[in-house]
Amino acid sequence: MERVAIIMRKTVLIPLLTTCFALAGCGQKAPEAPKTCEEVAAAVADGQAFEELTPQDRPEIVAYLGLSGENLTDAALWMDASAATVEMVAVLTAKDDAALKALEEEVRVFWKDLTETYRDYAPDEVPKLESAVLETRGMQLAFVLCKDAAAAKSALDAVWKSNTNSN
Repeated sequence: MERVAIIMRKTVLIPLLTTCFALAGCGQKAPEAPKTCEEVAAAVADGQAFEELTPQDRPEIVAYLGLSGENLTDAALWMDASAATVEMVAVLTAKDDAALKALEEEVRVFWKDLTETYRDYAPDEVPKLESAVLETRGMQLAFVLCKDAAAAKSALDAVWKSNTNSN
């Protein structure tokens, strides 16, 4: 009788434990979808006190930054539309590795030209240009001009890290 009880416990216990372990794995969060450029730009803009930033639409982004629009799958640009300051948050998502390299080069050309323009126009804005944040993560590129580059970088790291966490 005792032997039958042991066999019954094993017969019931093993499938029960297997089911419990399988269900425990279901409780983990699935990885989040990549952040949109607008979400990343908002997180960076919220991370510090910018001048008043105005969001731009895609045609304005492509024209202002001098980009090849065919390389983009998503884009956001928040900038001081008055041009009194250089402050901006630009976040671009490339369609592939080659497009990302091309976008980075186009942003570097824009950055260089803007620096030269502001040296004469508003020299007090040049320190923001000299401490600009240009970072990539995956297929996204972020270019931030602001008073506190360390805060911008920290906000970028936080929003991009939250995208890779699965807990």
